[in-house]
Amino acid sequence: MLELIAQRPPMVMIDQLTRVNDQFAESLFRITPETVFSSQNRFSEAGLIENMAQTIAAGSGYCRQQTGKNIHRGFITMVKNLQVSRLPEYGAEICTVIRLDNNALGFRIFNTRVFIENSQIAECEIRIYIPGNQEE
Repeated sequence: MLELIAQRPPMVMIDQLTRVNDQFAESLFRITPETVFSSQNRFSEAGLIENMAQTIAAGSGYCRQQTGKNIHRGFITMVKNLQVSRLPEYGAEICTVIRLDNNALGFRIFNTRVFIENSQIAECEIRIYIPGNQEE
């Protein structure tokens, strides 16, 4: 997993990819007391956003790796319409689902959703900029 994302422990917020294709990815992550961006027995909104972004990176990186291409590093340029109905507690395993909605001029727009046991707890749109990547 570490070869697919730029982050290193303790900033890693994804345990595994469970499903992935060029338009979609799904990841799992268990929240622990050692998890960065957590306090008072809960994972924060910032942690959820970082988890979503790492799911995007891991899914995109995996697809590129499978086709023999180099993995691109991207940057979050916008988080839009963030809605969080509850924050995960320690011990919870979150399932994050991302879907590519648009890819133009080096920007990729993803719809993201986070679930605990099939119950959605968060969603937003994330725009990622990938330098040097023009509609590839």
